[in-house]
Amino acid sequence: MGMCIPGAKQKLCSDCIKDASEQLIQTCPKQTSALHWSGGGETLCMARYSNQPSFRPLDIDQSSIGFNVGDLRTNDNRLFACVNY
Repeated sequence: MGMCIPGAKQKLCSDCIKDASEQLIQTCPKQTSALHWSGGGETLCMARYSNQPSFRPLDIDQSSIGFNVGDLRTNDNRLFACVNY
């Protein structure tokens, strides 16, 4: 599953989600659930995969949460490369 920030152009969004998906596969190859934010280019997007249905409520009891108070377009996104939930 992927999403981009509002107003992102379709091609930029698609490319961003593709990049985020590739980063997930490389960074979290053995995870059953992972989330990756990507935004080094012209838009910001998120890609997520899970072995659980996406319409179920998120189980926050098993979450690892990281906060970035900076600009995600310029900060190092490796902190958010692999978030388990």
